[in-house]
Amino acid sequence: MSDSVHVDVEVFVGVDVAKGDHYACAITSTGGEVLARPVRNDEAAIDQLIDDAGVYGSVALVIDTTSSPASLLLEAAAHRQVPVAYVTGLAMRRAADLYAGAAKTDPKDAWVLADYARRNADRLSWTSPSDELLAKLRILNGRDADLAADATRAASRLRDALLAVSPALERAIGDKVTTNPGARDALARWGTPTALRAAGKARVRTRIAKRSPRTAQRLTEAIWAALDAQSLTSHSRDRLGRHHLRPRL
Repeated sequence: MSDSVHVDVEVFVGVDVAKGDHYACAITSTGGEVLARPVRNDEAAIDQLIDDAGVYGSVALVIDTTSSPASLLLEAAAHRQVPVAYVTGLAMRRAADLYAGAAKTDPKDAWVLADYARRNADRLSWTSPSDELLAKLRILNGRDADLAADATRAASRLRDALLAVSPALERAIGDKVTTNPGARDALARWGTPTALRAAGKARVRTRIAKRSPRTAQRLTEAIWAALDAQSLTSHSRDRLGRHHLRPRL
């Protein structure tokens, strides 16, 4: 199916794939959400999803994995001649950063997939599932899984380094430095509690806001609360260093 298929799509159904129950969210080409619900990973439930979304117009499915749990979904789409768009995990993570709210949930992921496809339909490759396509997608998905594993390892090293410098700081923003580019930039610029204090709230907030404007104020307050909670800093490992923060996770 050609890339121009997006012209005919009226309902984008983002599906957060899981072993037992997927979660689906359907958004029309004009931005209206028309359904959002769990979908059991069986043929009847998937067919019903396609039928229910089809009430609002021509349907396309949008997924971010082609692993085994997605196999039946892809087969059902092929049988019903429903186009499928694959969004790589990296693209999905970047897309999720654009939407408010840091919590990762199945409903949010399904909604982001649908809305991302709706907004970027002209840049997506729309295809019909086939054996050749699935083989290519599985190779791509495997590569993305390898990158995700590398990112996880890098994140673990980074949090360990942060923990060695300041447990209070790690508790406050440790789970943010892997997903929030503004937080990484601030720590790369001022890699010790002493340096952060010397920079001052205003400069730190401005640095974070350059890449993460929505969270700049909240993260800055969290950093300062952590600095106030711990005055001692390990002298043996008192700097994160740019080599810990260079990977763009």
